[in-house]
Order: sequence, then C-alpha cells, then structure tokens
Amino acid sequence: MTACPICASASAQAVFHIPAYPVRLFAPASGSAGDTAPLTLVRCDGCGHLYNRDFSDALAERMYGDVPLTNVPVHPSMVKRLQDAIAWIDPEHYAGKRVVEIGGGAGHVARLLSASAAGVVVFEPCRALTPDHLPEANIALVSDIFRGAVPGGPADLMVCRQVIEHVADPFALLSAIREGLVPGGHAYLEVPDARFIDRGAAFGDIVLQHVQYFTPDTFTALARRAGLEPLRTLSIKDGHDFGVLFRAVGRPAEWRAPQSGTSPAADLSVRLTAAADRGRERVAAVSGAMALYGATAQGQSFLTRYGAARRFVRVLDDNSALEGLHLAGGGQTPPIVKPDAASLRDVDAVLICAYLHDTAIAGRLRGLGFQGVILSARPDLPQADD
Repeated sequence: MTACPICASASAQAVFHIPAYPVRLFAPASGSAGDTAPLTLVRCDGCGHLYNRDFSDALAERMYGDVPLTNVPVHPSMVKRLQDAIAWIDPEHYAGKRVVEIGGGAGHVARLLSASAAGVVVFEPCRALTPDHLPEANIALVSDIFRGAVPGGPADLMVCRQVIEHVADPFALLSAIREGLVPGGHAYLEVPDARFIDRGAAFGDIVLQHVQYFTPDTFTALARRAGLEPLRTLSIKDGHDFGVLFRAVGRPAEWRAPQSGTSPAADLSVRLTAAADRGRERVAAVSGAMALYGATAQGQSFLTRYGAARRFVRVLDDNSALEGLHLAGGGQTPPIVKPDAASLRDVDAVLICAYLHDTAIAGRLRGLGFQGVILSARPDLPQADD
C-alpha cells in the first residue's frame, strides 16, 4: 500500500514490524506452518491513521478461502454483547424493514435481527456458513462479498461488524454501503478501536488479518466522505471496539482532516516493542507444559510472537468446528482441542489469548479441575486469577 487509505498521504512512519507472519490462520497439516508474509504497521504523517503497509489484494487472496467459522459466540457474555448491540441500534431502524448484513460470520446477528425485520439478506463469502445455519424463512444468504447491489432493492438498514478493518480500500466499501441504502437509511458499522492498542500497547491485537486500525475520528471522517453521517457512537468491550450508527445523506460531506487520537509513531513503537518483549520473557519464565486458550487471530498473534521462546503443547478453544485443526505461528502448529479434564491433564500453565473473556475462561478452567498457572494476555500479562 503506497498511500494512506484515509487521506491518501504517501508519507508514513513505521510503528511495528513482524517479518514473517503466517498467511493462513490454520496450518494445512500438523508440522507444516504454511507460507508467511511481512506485516508493517505504519502511522500516516498526514492524518495519523494506522495501517499495514505490506497488505495487498494478492495477499488477501492467499489468506482467505475454505475456512471454518471462527467467530462463533461460545460464551453467554458474547451472546449478550450481540443482543446489546442490536438493541442499541434501535428497533425503529429495522422492525418491519429490509436489512442487509455484510459479513454474516456465524449468522447470529442476522437471526437476532430476523425476529423483527421484514427480511434479512446476509452477504458472507465464507462457504462454511450455509442456509442450514440460518433456518428463519425471512433470511436470504448470498455466499459472496458485498459489492453494492442488494437483491430486491435497497435496504433500510445495513449492518457491517468487524469487516471494514479487513479491506485495503475501506472508502470503496463505505461507498457501496451508502449506495445500497434507501434515502435516509441507516448503517451500523463496527470496527476495533486503535486507541485501545495505543493505550495498552496491545501488540497482540496487531494481526495480519487487519489492514486498518481506525479511531472514531478517522473512521467517521472517511464515512462522511462516502455520504454517511454519524449519529451516535457505541463503546464496546471496554473500549476494545466501537460501533457507529450512520444515516445516509444526499451529498457527501466536504473532506475534513481527522484528529488521529493515537500517539506519535516513535512513542507507540517503543511501547509496543517493550510490551512484546516483557510478555515473551514472562511466558518463557513459566515452567512446565503450556497451552494457549483461543484459536483466533489474536491467539495466532501471540503464538507468532512467543513461539520462538517456548513450545505450546496445544490450543484450547470452545468452538467445536475447530477441533482437529492446527493453529499456525512462531514456527509451531499446535493442535486445537476442546478444553476438558483430559486435555488439561498434562498441562502446567495456560495463556489465555482471548483476554476479553479471561475471567470467565479462568473460572471454567478451575471448574474443570485445572490447578496450574493461568496467565491472561491482557496488556502487560497480569494474572487472570489469584
């Protein structure tokens, strides 16, 4: 990427670099980690936007294919967050109306919306999501990426969660969302918050799957240019993510340079590197056999950073669709298994990579009889429990 996706400036400063990041989340086979690509997070000198300069459309084609559903809500807290987000949008924007979801994931949001909406069209290119996952009669699945055209005509509400950060040209997607709405229609768009990475030096949230690292200011500035006017903003998961409710307007707003909301590149670079080094040292110092918890992009990030420091015997994850696969990273391919007494019997320590749910996960591990060390990968790797 030769220019900033927000302001088109070609000048940027490097913040964080990983020379060999696994291209695929899951290893093709045990012992074979597959190919890698560099990741260079940079900060735009023009507007302060953070993005992966090494990303390309060719890389995206290598990354995504026939993959299992990874974003299945497996804890009650995850389901509640989806319910809360739908309620926050306000039923007046979807009750009895046409809704489109872009990036349907495992289909849970579409099913929640279908209880009130006249109809829901789900765009999801992952072929692991099938009509069987969406049994409601008023849900239609389009197994493809969203390009702007909506079957049956424009929608009253567009929902796009945790997708826009994955694309190299976010303005094109935002423009397509605007084109797919009726005049005055609404869009709920949700992305990770770069300020969370900045505040906590959360290097584990820098992953190859994410191209863009937005703040509310950079995100809404780009959306306004596409003809989407922000109405209100929702802070999610203690500031880890944010969602914005937009209204489609007739004329795009005049471009205004956003306030970045993140630290200067040199400061952020020093803090991210120091946090990664401290975490690696702490993980290496724990004795005995260690497992990871969370077969996600975040889990892969920690495996990639820590794999050279120690071996991980397995990856624990509650998503049964992942059982039998292998997470790739750090020159390792540990198998993914469901957590139970048997999978924990020879484990002395667990590093929880899904740290936003670390309290619930730690409680579950103790409930399974695990008496070893539990670490959380929250910034600075505090203990998850006493």
